[in-house]
This record gives sequence, structure tokens and C-alpha cells, in this order.
Amino acid sequence: MHGWAGRRLKVYLSEGRTIKEPLPEELRLNFLGGRGLNSKTLFDELKPAIDPLSPDNIFMVGVGPLNLQL
Repeated sequence: MHGWAGRRLKVYLSEGRTIKEPLPEELRLNFLGGRGLNSKTLFDELKPAIDPLSPDNIFMVGVGPLNLQL
């Protein structure tokens, strides 16, 4: 579990609320790092042909397994 918190934070800027959401162990094993988890989330939650500037679009930040900790 090094570097893995087991949850993610969803922030809804237009509503001013946040949700801490647990992530299944299966995701950690099948999707490596922030890029893998973000790609899976975008694939699952975005509608096809969404306008890039639409408020329904998703902005994501995720770190990968090779990030340097200072």
C-alpha cells in the first residue's frame, strides 16, 4: 500500500462540496498510478462527445507511482 491511500476526493466546484470515496483494491491492482486511475474514471464517467468547456466535463489531477517525495 505504499503511496496508496485507498480513497479519492471528488470536489464539485459548482456546488461547493466534496466527497471522500473509497476505491476498491481491484483498481489499484489493474490501473497503475494516477494516469491509469484517471483514464478509467474518465472512460466510466464522461458522456461521449462532451464539449471540452462544458460544466459537465471533468478536471482530474492524479499522481503516478514515480513521483518524487521531498
